[in-house]
Amino acid sequence: MRFDDDALDEALFALPLAEPPHDLRASIFAATIWREAPAISVPEGIALASIAAALAWIAVLMLPQLGATLANAFSNFAVLSWLSWLGLGAAATIGAAALTEFQPTRASAQAGKTTPGG
Repeated sequence: MRFDDDALDEALFALPLAEPPHDLRASIFAATIWREAPAISVPEGIALASIAAALAWIAVLMLPQLGATLANAFSNFAVLSWLSWLGLGAAATIGAAALTEFQPTRASAQAGKTTPGG
């Protein structure tokens, strides 16, 4: 059965269409022109990035002094002993977690068996 344009228009207009939500216009406005301002503006972002870059360069320039300080700290036997025990404890904790966390919750007793008729 073929319809001409007028019959198709009448069929489309006869369909029961749902009414749009009452707050549709407000929700569109809220998502577009009534949208809240961003947390920081572009100039503030540039200023924060510049400060972060300057702090990074200061940190890079202080690395030799930091290395010397760490070398002096690690040359002390008490610090090395304490760090060794801390590392041993961390390794034991990670090892125990690896052994217990990845175990299956229950062993499948019939893993290798086939079902009857299958």
